[in-house]
Amino acid sequence: MIYRFKIFLRFIKYLLLHPASFRYFGKWMKYKYFTSSRDTISAALPWMNLEVCDWLVSYLKKDMKLFEWGSGGSTFFYSKLVEEVVSIEYDKGYYEVVKAQLEKHENKNVELVLAPPQEKGKMKSFAPLYAGRYFDKYVATIDQYPDRHFDVIVVDGRQRNECFKRAIRKVKEGGIIVFDNFDREIYKKSQYFDNLNYTMYKGLMPFNFVIGSTAIFVYNNRTKD
Repeated sequence: MIYRFKIFLRFIKYLLLHPASFRYFGKWMKYKYFTSSRDTISAALPWMNLEVCDWLVSYLKKDMKLFEWGSGGSTFFYSKLVEEVVSIEYDKGYYEVVKAQLEKHENKNVELVLAPPQEKGKMKSFAPLYAGRYFDKYVATIDQYPDRHFDVIVVDGRQRNECFKRAIRKVKEGGIIVFDNFDREIYKKSQYFDNLNYTMYKGLMPFNFVIGSTAIFVYNNRTKD
């Protein structure tokens, strides 16, 4: 209860310190209190802040190819806006949920791939649920595609620093890499982001009182590979 109250206070503080965020308050209220969709899958939304969701709607085009690490509501969101979505999931239970919904709604332009963690490897997880497991295959799923193949690559799952390293080679010239939660220290300190230009979008998340941050990298703005 105390933790939830702290989250609520942080939410109110953010609104007061960032008055511009009130332009998304109406949309936030809709998802929080006035919609039958109570999760990102049923709402067909990425688990990202509402400002970056709006930006993606304006940016994505029907002839684009998109790759994402981490399936869910985002998979349905992207499938409505681009030609092709390749979505990688590591959790078998959640994979089955997403797969069932894709089949129900006949999303023909989505390739959903299960890449669970392994007992051995180099990319070790320290998250409590996956402590001692390795995500090498999960990260490497993108390697089967040619370099500069995707218009958009979304880094939003496990081993994000390693995923970003792969994404730099697979995104097209002029394409974008969407990196969710880039404000976390574990990502900001990564060697892979030195001298790379990005725009940070921060704001209200749908369904709860969390504030989310997402970075958009443009590949042709980089100064090193």
